Amino acid sequence: MNEYPSSIEVLTTKDGSPTLAFRREDGYVEKMHHADGAVSESFYIYGEALEICRRNIGPGEPVRAISVGLGLGYNELIAIGRLASMNEALPIGRIRRIRRIGRSGASRPWTSCATASPANIAAPTRI
Repeated sequence: MNEYPSSIEVLTTKDGSPTLAFRREDGYVEKMHHADGAVSESFYIYGEALEICRRNIGPGEPVRAISVGLGLGYNELIAIGRLASMNEALPIGRIRRIRRIGRSGASRPWTSCATASPANIAAPTRI
């Protein structure tokens, strides 16, 4: 069986936001976000954390964040929006883009990690 996705689809989640889904030839589907909503998931995970951070750092100290974005950019947009609602700017130091993806063997670390996991974790789950 080919371990790489045979197709990549854009799906609409319950909150109306899009997410990417990778479908393999055997029918297994891996979604990038929870079915209830990609934006809702990001707000839940990151939105409140930024507010707590802002309340707990010293006055006048900038909020600093690092994002290794492999997805659609929801977390970055939420960070900018939340901080803007608090009259705070999020300085952007550097944005880099990965120019080449899908290199031969790129999934090897993930495959070996899954193989080393207990069977109940390594086994694919159908959605």
